[in-house]
Amino acid sequence: MKTSIESRNVQSPIVVLLVVLMGAFLNQSNIIFGVNFSFSDFFAIALLLYLIFKNKIDIPIFPTIFFIILSIVVLFTSFFYVPITLHVYAQPVQIISDYIKLIAIFFFFVLGFNLSKLGMLDILVKYFAFFGVLIGSIGVFFYIFNISLFANLFFYADIRYRGLMNDPNYFSILQILALVYFSRVKNINFIFKYVSILILISAVLISGSKTGIIVVSCYSILRLMEYIFITRKNLRTVFLTVILLLIFIGMWSFVINGIQDLLNLLVNDIPALSRVQTLFIDFNGAISEGGSGRETAWNTALELVKLSPFIGIGLANYILLGIQFFGVGTLAHNTYLQLIVEWGIPLASIFFIYVFFVIVKAVFSKKEDTIIKILRDILIVLLLGSVAISLNNARIFWLVLGGLIFYLNKRK
Repeated sequence: MKTSIESRNVQSPIVVLLVVLMGAFLNQSNIIFGVNFSFSDFFAIALLLYLIFKNKIDIPIFPTIFFIILSIVVLFTSFFYVPITLHVYAQPVQIISDYIKLIAIFFFFVLGFNLSKLGMLDILVKYFAFFGVLIGSIGVFFYIFNISLFANLFFYADIRYRGLMNDPNYFSILQILALVYFSRVKNINFIFKYVSILILISAVLISGSKTGIIVVSCYSILRLMEYIFITRKNLRTVFLTVILLLIFIGMWSFVINGIQDLLNLLVNDIPALSRVQTLFIDFNGAISEGGSGRETAWNTALELVKLSPFIGIGLANYILLGIQFFGVGTLAHNTYLQLIVEWGIPLASIFFIYVFFVIVKAVFSKKEDTIIKILRDILIVLLLGSVAISLNNARIFWLVLGGLIFYLNKRK
């Protein structure tokens, strides 16, 4: 297997254009005829075909072995185990359709691995982030000037900004991923950098996503901890930072009250913030009510795990089993639970342990490449968001995972 990064200077302009367009359209996804469609898929297919035709594609061995084992398990479970033992019969066409999705995310993983090898994944992430700011800017502009044009296209329920995505929660996570890029990148205009960060945070707010608010808060705390404990600072700076942090914690109740008062003022102008407001009034209610229903979905997922803990329930069976046994026809709204239900505890555990190992390896990596930090942080944000959203089919997750694995394993 080749492990040296090929110079991007020798890449065809067409390939660079495909990478740029693919990165940009990772910000777009819609359900068409029951299929989660994104224009980025066309560019991904074109890039894969180019790499195969030019004999420039590498297939990582151990992830491929895992994918083959996973394929055997989920297909056996879907076609044989569930019908025989649980007497639920999914349509073969639906099973095959879901398996094609599984193949697709593996191809995105391979593509991310190979784009890193070509030294082009940073280009993809760059234009993903820039296009994310553009979409966020449109939403902020619409809200400031109260523009209702194209409301059906850009807004969910007329108040929650969703950009070019079908789900405002997913959109908010993508905006945070773009924020990761602008908070880490160094060779960029100072004013443009912080204006972009402000736009992205504002876009998360107008999406009305409680998940987005929680994730951006958690990521901010992680960055603060990195600044205090990992980034090399003099003792005086560390001491002052800790003192300020303790003062902030001591005044927490006043901070919460201040945030509530601010939200009360803003909620009339930005109705989507009424959902965010519940996080500060009744956190438990915010999780289980207001259309979220995550508590019910999570409990149902845990019950489904008990039906087949070792080999899972396979593909296309989740909703069918949920309705038949528990009267709930919704997915888990949690990537961890959904994969455990579908893949079984052993395979899902191996996968998540491996992903967390990659992140830990990136944290302690001696390589100072900014792209490694960006890819690592993107994975962290996606894993945080995975607690409340099913992101197992998120294209950018698999691209970034494949790319980070290559960067960490390549020889000097």
